[in-house]
Amino acid sequence: MSRTGSVGAAYGDLVVLSYGREMKKRTGLFAIRFIIIVIIIGVIVVTIGYCKILDSQDSVKKAIRIEDISPDQDYILAKMIRTTGYDWELVEEDYKQSQYRLFCNIRGPNPDDLHLEYIFWSCDNTYVFYVLECREYFNEEANELSLEYIVSGWDILYPVNRGGFGLLRTNKHITSKDIAEPGQR
Repeated sequence: MSRTGSVGAAYGDLVVLSYGREMKKRTGLFAIRFIIIVIIIGVIVVTIGYCKILDSQDSVKKAIRIEDISPDQDYILAKMIRTTGYDWELVEEDYKQSQYRLFCNIRGPNPDDLHLEYIFWSCDNTYVFYVLECREYFNEEANELSLEYIVSGWDILYPVNRGGFGLLRTNKHITSKDIAEPGQR
């Protein structure tokens, strides 16, 4: 009996020792993988932060919030639409009483003057236009009565949207990277 017991005990100890060594190997590999993953995540975070800092130093036009607009300033909110006869659509917040989409044209300084890339125009950005005058006229292209605003300037509302293409860029500014090179617009 003692002979069997001693062999069983020795065999059992061997299994326990083998299992213990295996656990140490697995724990070591887990620690190495964990450290590598943490380093990779750290590099990604630093890279994104660095890109955003560079973009903020490369600002062409700073985005504003609606609260930043002076209450005595006459303004409209509009989005680029580019449809037959019109370039802009008035944002619903300004014309809640209307059941129709209100299209208009804007004369004076506007975002078109920056020659922004096409992909920038396809994103859903809202612009603030400071109105000097509003007039109605007959739009022959659209064959209807239309609105035209004469403006003194414009701003873009925060956040600046670039769709999926602006992941590494700041949403606080229009940057020089948003401006198309000649012939690429």
